[in-house]
Amino acid sequence: MSKRRKGTVLAVLGAALLLISGCRIVEPEKRAYPLVLGIDEKDGTYQVYFGMAALPQMTGQGKSGEEDSQGGNGKGYLMYTGKTLEEILAEYEKSQELYLDMGHIQAVIFGQNLYEQPGQLARILDSMEKTSTLGNAAYVYRSGSLEEVMAMNGGSIQSLGEYLAGIYENRIGSSQPLILRKVYSTLHNRQRIEEFPLVSPEGDSLTVVMESSGDPV
Repeated sequence: MSKRRKGTVLAVLGAALLLISGCRIVEPEKRAYPLVLGIDEKDGTYQVYFGMAALPQMTGQGKSGEEDSQGGNGKGYLMYTGKTLEEILAEYEKSQELYLDMGHIQAVIFGQNLYEQPGQLARILDSMEKTSTLGNAAYVYRSGSLEEVMAMNGGSIQSLGEYLAGIYENRIGSSQPLILRKVYSTLHNRQRIEEFPLVSPEGDSLTVVMESSGDPV
C-alpha cells in the first residue's frame, strides 16, 4: 500500500473513531436526569411529565443557590404534549439546553385516563420499548391524579422516583414488582395489559394500592 493511500485510510479511520467516540458524550452537568416519568392522554394527545432529579443528587456538582430540581418551573417536572413519544422527545430537544438522559428513570406513572384506553396505552408502550435509552427496569404505576402526584417531586417528596422504587424495595416484602419489562412481555405474549398499582396523593405523602391484594401500603 502506498504511503499516500495508507495515510488516507488512517485519516478515514481516525475520523470514524472520532465520530463514534464523540457521539452523545455529554458532561454530567449538561444532562437532565428524570427519575420518574408520568404519561397520560387527553383528546388524542399524549402528555409526558419528566420528573427531574436535583443536579447535586446526580452529579455532586451543584452550586449554592441552584434550583433543587432541573424542572426549572418550580414544579419539579417538565411537561410536553404530542401525538407520539418521538414528537415529544424532539420537542424537548428543541426547547431545552440540557441533554435528556433517561437512563436513570426509576418509576413510570400512567394517568388513569390513558390506562383505561388499551389501544392508546399499547401504542405508547410500543414506542417506549423502542426507546433504548429508557431501559425496561422502571417500576410501573397508575394514578387518577397524575399531575398532583408529579408536583410532589422535589417538594413534599424529595425524589418521587426513589420514593416509588422504595415502595417495592423496602415495604412490600415478597410481592413481585411490576416493571416495564413485565408489562412489555405480557402485552406481546398475552395481548393484554397488566394491572398497574394505583398511587394516590394523601396530604404530603402517597398511598399505593396493589391490585392483587387491594391493600394500601
